[in-house]
Amino acid sequence: MGAAMTRRVLLYRNRLAIAAAVFGPIVVAAVLVPFRGTFANTAAALTMVIVIVAVAVIGPRPAGIVASASAALWFDFSPVPMTDSPLVIGRTSRPRSRSSSSGCS
Repeated sequence: MGAAMTRRVLLYRNRLAIAAAVFGPIVVAAVLVPFRGTFANTAAALTMVIVIVAVAVIGPRPAGIVASASAALWFDFSPVPMTDSPLVIGRTSRPRSRSSSSGCS
């Protein structure tokens, strides 16, 4: 293989990795949505990590960074119930329990 052909193959692989970095976590999050009640959040996070690692192994460093950012965004949006999401605006905080042993009044 010539140098030009190798360069083309690497460019194609990098573009494919960037596309997988953007759309891979979205697809995985969409697949996990029906299992919100039965699938633990930690298992969903580890599934997203598998996507990030796969993209980082295939592509260049920017693809791994894009996959991490995309997975973080879509993890907060899809597999986790919306009440646990930091994206919910205007949510009231939970009342703190008052303990007599704290010494503060």
